[in-house]
Amino acid sequence: MATTPVVQRSWSLVALAACVIALPCVYYWVVYPTVASARLLERARSQMEAHDYTLAAETLQSVLA
Repeated sequence: MATTPVVQRSWSLVALAACVIALPCVYYWVVYPTVASARLLERARSQMEAHDYTLAAETLQSVLA
Protein backbone atom coordinates (compact mmCIF):
# COMPACT_ATOMS: atom_id res chain seq x y z
CA MET A 1 0.00 0.00 0.00
CA ALA A 2 1.49 3.31 -1.07
CA THR A 3 1.56 6.18 1.38
CA THR A 4 0.73 9.71 0.41
CA PRO A 5 3.17 12.57 0.96
CA VAL A 6 0.94 13.88 3.77
CA VAL A 7 1.19 10.57 5.64
CA GLN A 8 4.96 10.44 5.09
CA ARG A 9 5.31 13.99 6.37
CA SER A 10 3.23 13.28 9.47
CA TRP A 11 5.37 10.22 10.28
CA SER A 12 8.45 12.38 9.90
CA LEU A 13 6.99 14.87 12.37
CA VAL A 14 6.18 12.05 14.80
CA ALA A 15 9.76 10.78 14.54
CA LEU A 16 11.12 14.29 15.08
CA ALA A 17 8.89 14.80 18.11
CA ALA A 18 10.03 11.47 19.57
CA CYS A 19 13.67 12.50 19.19
CA VAL A 20 13.01 15.90 20.78
CA ILE A 21 11.33 14.20 23.74
CA ALA A 22 13.96 11.44 24.03
CA LEU A 23 17.04 13.67 24.10
CA PRO A 24 16.33 15.36 27.47
CA CYS A 25 15.37 11.96 28.93
CA VAL A 26 18.68 10.45 27.82
CA TYR A 27 20.52 13.42 29.30
CA TYR A 28 18.65 13.16 32.61
CA TRP A 29 18.97 9.38 32.99
CA VAL A 30 22.41 8.74 31.44
CA VAL A 31 24.62 11.80 31.00
CA TYR A 32 23.84 13.75 34.17
CA PRO A 33 24.39 10.84 36.63
CA THR A 34 27.60 9.86 34.84
CA VAL A 35 29.01 13.39 35.01
CA ALA A 36 27.92 13.81 38.63
CA SER A 37 29.55 10.52 39.61
CA ALA A 38 32.75 11.45 37.79
CA ARG A 39 32.91 14.76 39.65
CA LEU A 40 32.39 13.06 42.99
CA LEU A 41 35.07 10.48 42.20
CA GLU A 42 37.47 13.25 41.23
CA ARG A 43 36.70 15.02 44.53
CA ALA A 44 37.35 11.79 46.45
CA ARG A 45 40.66 11.30 44.63
CA SER A 46 41.80 14.81 45.51
CA GLN A 47 40.75 14.28 49.14
CA MET A 48 42.78 11.08 49.28
CA GLU A 49 45.79 12.91 47.85
CA ALA A 50 45.35 15.45 50.64
CA HIS A 51 45.29 12.54 53.14
CA ASP A 52 41.74 13.36 54.22
CA TYR A 53 40.60 9.73 54.18
CA THR A 54 37.47 10.17 56.28
CA LEU A 55 36.05 12.78 53.95
CA ALA A 56 37.12 10.72 50.93
CA ALA A 57 35.29 7.70 52.33
CA GLU A 58 32.14 9.75 52.85
CA THR A 59 32.37 11.04 49.28
CA LEU A 60 32.80 7.52 47.90
CA GLN A 61 29.81 6.35 49.93
CA SER A 62 27.71 9.12 48.38
CA VAL A 63 28.74 7.89 44.92
CA LEU A 64 27.64 4.36 45.75
CA ALA A 65 24.36 5.48 47.32
